Amino acid sequence: MLYLIGTQHNDLKLEQRLETALDALKPDVILVEGDAKRIAIQARKRRALLREFTGRLLRKGYAKREIPGIFRTFGYRQAVEPRVAFAYAERNRVSAYHLEKSPNPRALAEQTIAFERQRIIDVPPRALAAVLRPEFFASEAEFQRTVDRGYIDFAREYASKRSKARVALLDAHAPTIVGERDRLMERTVRDKIRGTTVAIAGAIHLYQDEQGRTLYERVKDLRPLRTLASDFSQGINRATAST
Repeated sequence: MLYLIGTQHNDLKLEQRLETALDALKPDVILVEGDAKRIAIQARKRRALLREFTGRLLRKGYAKREIPGIFRTFGYRQAVEPRVAFAYAERNRVSAYHLEKSPNPRALAEQTIAFERQRIIDVPPRALAAVLRPEFFASEAEFQRTVDRGYIDFAREYASKRSKARVALLDAHAPTIVGERDRLMERTVRDKIRGTTVAIAGAIHLYQDEQGRTLYERVKDLRPLRTLASDFSQGINRATAST
């Protein structure tokens, strides 16, 4: 089984969720997707948006207690995925690799060529499986489709070197935004790929809190701020589109 961990966003229990998922799914190979520069830029812009809209709430007369922990709840956590993945790989003697996300399929192909050299733990995989692309944001749909194609090519290249491997692309986004992520992911995988173990970590919905609500939903809860919520959503889209 090959397990791709995508870049995650604002999940307070991310480390625990990833550890639980890895322990349950027992991958032979883990790919950790890197996107550090882009995530850092987005984080700065979104923090600025949070400050701006929190200020608007306060100016409209809402008390701080009515804006429950926005900064704490939606604070970014960086570099959790590789730390968890590589620690798991060391404990369980499986292979783990790092890949930097790129919209250029050729760049991904070059990473494929360098794949063996990027290995963190050198343990021959018992292999069966292959690949996927977890995240999908509407504001960057074309970019994401291009990256998806690159990952599919990567999967085929990887699988072609292993006689028992098969390739599959799964959309992990839809089942993960409703809660119970790990179990839903596992069920979705088993339903779609019978006889082959394939798994995905990723697709934590943008600004999701510990109750599974997005920040957009949280702002809507502070009635009657429908206009503010709409402004916030548009601001997020603008910030994302400009990175």
